[in-house]
Amino acid sequence: QDIDFYEKQYKEEIGDAFKDNILRKKLICAIRLYNENNFRKAIKYLTELKRDCKNPDDYKSVYLFTALCYTDLGAVYPAIEEYRELIKIVPEYFRAYSNLGILYEDCGDFKNANLNFMKSIELKPDNHFAYNNAAHCYFKQHNFDMAIQLANKALEINNNFKQSLSLLAIIYYILKDNENCEKYFHMAVSAGENADELKELFEIYTIEFNKSESENEDER
Repeated sequence: QDIDFYEKQYKEEIGDAFKDNILRKKLICAIRLYNENNFRKAIKYLTELKRDCKNPDDYKSVYLFTALCYTDLGAVYPAIEEYRELIKIVPEYFRAYSNLGILYEDCGDFKNANLNFMKSIELKPDNHFAYNNAAHCYFKQHNFDMAIQLANKALEINNNFKQSLSLLAIIYYILKDNENCEKYFHMAVSAGENADELKELFEIYTIEFNKSESENEDER
């Protein structure tokens, strides 16, 4: 029952990895451990599976879940290395670039974050998550024009994507564009965003933006 559940739950991530039934069961076991937050034991199983990887789906599943385990452990740099190794082996795997972009962004390395998000979009142009991730990255750099453009690209693919709707509402709030802010606020709430939490984010990001702008003025 466990095996069937995780096979279905992570169908996209697993793909056709490990046709050998024993090895596939070991992979599913590692994924179950990851799902139960038993990250170190999951990494042990996944590391043992690396020597048995033969085709792209084998490598993608093993390295992806290893990186996800390291990420949830807060071990950012080992996670980055796992994705970088995976990209060397399977250079067309769009998800690795997107996740790598998030890690670089968390480290404040916006240049590498942007490069990886754009590579992910290049490989899979219909992935609204990648556009949204890139939009948030540009937002953090206060490049609102680019953030708006990318968020709207995400919405062209999924017009009910609350993360992009919320981001646009926040940007327009900071820019004091009340009409657009109200429009995207109501759309985000209709898509499932919590209205009170979104209003709190308006204030938090406005304070952060004004503080950053003030510091930049002082430096000049």
